[in-house]
Amino acid sequence: MPPASQEEMAARATSVHHRPASHSPFLSMPADLAALLDQITLDQARVRS
Repeated sequence: MPPASQEEMAARATSVHHRPASHSPFLSMPADLAALLDQITLDQARVRS
């Protein structure tokens, strides 16, 4: 998906996280992505409690 299309979709999101990764952050920076997902999960749990 072209970056411009990604940015257009991201504009509708409530939060966006950018990473200097290749097309697949699962492969290019898995530890960073895992830490980000952990942080998002913790943040959401705090909002809901």
